[in-house]
Amino acid sequence: MIYFIDTSALVKLYHQEAGTEYMDTIFQDTESTLLISELTIVELHSALAKKIRTREISSVAAEVAVKRFRMDCAQRLIVLILDSTALVRATELIDRHGKMVALRTLDAIQLAACQAQRDNDVLFVSADDQLCGVCRLENLTFVNPEKP
Repeated sequence: MIYFIDTSALVKLYHQEAGTEYMDTIFQDTESTLLISELTIVELHSALAKKIRTREISSVAAEVAVKRFRMDCAQRLIVLILDSTALVRATELIDRHGKMVALRTLDAIQLAACQAQRDNDVLFVSADDQLCGVCRLENLTFVNPEKP
């Protein structure tokens, strides 16, 4: 199985919360391929910084999470490089859906990066209900790890 993992789902590997158990199962399946976009690197740091600000985790816990994440990027996760095609696709997604549903810019970029993998049977993994709704509109197979 090939998974494209959005940041909202990936963070569950580095901080115990709803959906962590599902993400651990995906991560431990060594037969599966785990894709993230390079945008996820920035977003994960942002998500951890927010957890420090809101006192969900300590700075030390965030540092440990970042070290684990870097190791996972080197050993387990495939980091997809974004290019102008992804930005064009993201713009098209916003043009198609943004007037009817809330589709944030970075979410559109994540979804566009996943759609670029469409030649493969890719499962989009996101804990963002709004983004999952756009996946539904795009006929993209998805799962929310909080509600598998």
